Amino acid sequence: KTAMITGGSRGIGRALSEILLNRGYKVFSISRSTNHGVDSESYFEIQLDLADQDAVKCFLSDFCSEHEVPDVLINNAGYGAFFEWAKFSDKDLNNQMQVLFTTPALFCREFAPLMAKKKCGTIINLSSLAVLYPLPFMPIYNAAKSAISSLTQTLILEYNKHPQFIDFRMGDIKTSFNDA
Repeated sequence: KTAMITGGSRGIGRALSEILLNRGYKVFSISRSTNHGVDSESYFEIQLDLADQDAVKCFLSDFCSEHEVPDVLINNAGYGAFFEWAKFSDKDLNNQMQVLFTTPALFCREFAPLMAKKKCGTIINLSSLAVLYPLPFMPIYNAAKSAISSLTQTLILEYNKHPQFIDFRMGDIKTSFNDA
């Protein structure tokens, strides 16, 4: 079986990669940086800036022509930009929405129909408890996590059996993400 994890090089994504490797999966880890020391012939690091929509679309097209659709897709990548609302730059606003919502939506749009055709697959979108309990100084994070949660709920309704969708609303986890 194969799994693809965005943000798979550190934190939650790294832990999920290791769990899946220990369960015999071939894991494709998509991150901005590579060489994170996972020692396995079944672990493949792919460098990709998930804030770059053109690069994401190119990657998805190339991946599908070179590999089969993964059995599991985990949209996990995060983006932290924490400011008072008036101080959010256009770049942070756009990049955070891209990484937390648009890119996962593009991955879902690419892989869900292929999984449905194969009558298999699971897509896990990591949203957040911020969907229910928004936090100050995180307006775009809160909004993007709400958007991916809503998209996931909609796709659950559209795809009756395959793929399975999971909206995983995580609470706060002690990772480097919180260092911001």
